[in-house]
Amino acid sequence: MSENKITKLTPEQQALIPFYREKWKKIALSTESIDKERAAEAVELLYYLICKEKPKILFYESPYQALNQSFNKEWGGYIGFLDDYLQNQFRNQIESSLWRTIWEELNDKIVNELWGIWKLNLFIQLERDIGNQMELIEEYTDSFDIEFYYGFSCLFDYCISVLNCPHIPRYWQAFQGIFANCGLIFCADTEVLICNRPTQLHFDNRNLFHAEGKPAIEFADGYSVYAHHGITLPELYGKHHPQQWQALWLLQERNVELRKILIKEIGYSRIVEELKDVELDSYQEYTYTVSV
Repeated sequence: MSENKITKLTPEQQALIPFYREKWKKIALSTESIDKERAAEAVELLYYLICKEKPKILFYESPYQALNQSFNKEWGGYIGFLDDYLQNQFRNQIESSLWRTIWEELNDKIVNELWGIWKLNLFIQLERDIGNQMELIEEYTDSFDIEFYYGFSCLFDYCISVLNCPHIPRYWQAFQGIFANCGLIFCADTEVLICNRPTQLHFDNRNLFHAEGKPAIEFADGYSVYAHHGITLPELYGKHHPQQWQALWLLQERNVELRKILIKEIGYSRIVEELKDVELDSYQEYTYTVSV
């Protein structure tokens, strides 16, 4: 082991770990409009560093607006180049057991707190609205794993700002610039789509997307995602408060998870009142009915 490697944290450095987690979690969940000028500068620097021509940069108010007209692109995981480079730079300066510790405290905890926030709700809704083309987009772009990049941003920021790890500034400038100044971003060979952040985000007390009678995620162009305690809802359900949900919807709903939500929120007494002697749900040998 090199004598120059960092082997332990001072009490002051240890105390700053929660600050950096909160800093990047706040950025990840920001509803402030993006800074287009800074976002473009960061993307142009990224393409310069990977030896590509300056791309055409297009801004959109929502990922639906961007992706709905951009299927025929050859997507690339170009941002991963910066991640790999910075990770190697810092890991080589920090003793391995300490690197694992700060990785768990900074990267892993951010990822765990943000895990699936976009993918489990926004991706599901986009898949409903755009179709199976979303599978191709997900396969060739890293945008929907964005929680990992906020985790890396938190880790790298700490290594630079607190541990004073030497690095080439423009690599961090590009990486930080993208994730501090963009919403979702999709990189193709000659074109980059940058989406604005949502204007509204609503959560329950477990930090799952949740709102009653209104979108849990809403963008400036009106594109919305409805969610009930982390489960993506169809607009038909989400735009109504659960007290206004109709028992009749159970007859058309085929998704078991959504049917359970409908039954729980509508309640058996109102289901009995609105539906008489109608089979509601069955599983294997069990059948649930209501009757009066």
